[in-house]
Amino acid sequence: MPLTFKESVIVTGSRLVKNDYFLEHFKKRGQDLEHFLVDILGRNERYHCENLVENTLTLGAKAVDEVLVKSKLTGKDIDMIIFCSQYPEFTVPSQACIIHNHIRGKEKCVTLDMNANCLGMLRGLDIINRYFNDKNGEIRKALLIGSDYMSIHTKEDDAVTYSSFSDGACAIVLEYTNEEGKGVIGSADRTLSKDTYGCLFPECGMANISKYLGESVKTSWTNPDIPPVIASMKDALYDVLEKHNLSVNDIDWYCGSQFTISFFDGIREACGIPKEKGIYVGDKYGYTGTSSPFFSYTQGVVDGKIKKGDLVFFTTVGVGHTICSMLVRV
Repeated sequence: MPLTFKESVIVTGSRLVKNDYFLEHFKKRGQDLEHFLVDILGRNERYHCENLVENTLTLGAKAVDEVLVKSKLTGKDIDMIIFCSQYPEFTVPSQACIIHNHIRGKEKCVTLDMNANCLGMLRGLDIINRYFNDKNGEIRKALLIGSDYMSIHTKEDDAVTYSSFSDGACAIVLEYTNEEGKGVIGSADRTLSKDTYGCLFPECGMANISKYLGESVKTSWTNPDIPPVIASMKDALYDVLEKHNLSVNDIDWYCGSQFTISFFDGIREACGIPKEKGIYVGDKYGYTGTSSPFFSYTQGVVDGKIKKGDLVFFTTVGVGHTICSMLVRV
């Protein structure tokens, strides 16, 4: 268990958007969304990028700059960069390569872009942990980035995505350590692929995107079948607990997907975690996709809740569905 969280930061789009805008927007379409926004989605505020000024890459780069300063490191100190995104600004070259250039990284550095949808940053953490566990490896400091410019890729008549999706990035410096009891304790995965084509971006497919520049380039969305997803999240958690002789009572904090308050609480209740151990920030930041569990974690640290040595339960799900539950002694 050689991995430790050195520092983490969160960055949002610069434009604050409150519920009033969306209530008025959908009222003009004959829909009253107040109960849906507040009680179902658990939304109050979210942050959007300034169009043509901010995007997935600029958010990620800003988060990287801040976390390196906070860690008192430079690009030359970083051995590995993983950039997680489901709405990348570029696929060629990789965003991790662009970040490497941005921080003037050293030549001997592993770079990797990852798209596991909303599971991306958690999967990136798992990969870095496995690199660290390679006894013959030379990866000792890693930069994990999760960033998505989501709001621009939504349809204005879709109440779920348009009113909920927001823009943000999280950057974490991970460091190899010999301290006992630190790092990733274990992880477990499940894949429920029945609804694989329920959500598509772009809806027309990348082969046709140059032909269609209208609504077809927006995200296609179908609400997930939540109960089986929650059941698998619980199953994955208990798998890790059993393997490492732990119980739910040993968990200090729960940092799960911030997709909706009902989903967040549904997972918590199914797993038997008390309400006071859950850190929900979706009402403040909206849903930031791949980075959402780490927005929860970082805000918990900023607020003085999560402290060194605490056992944190991370869990989230990507479109498809790809599920990961992970216990980390931070």
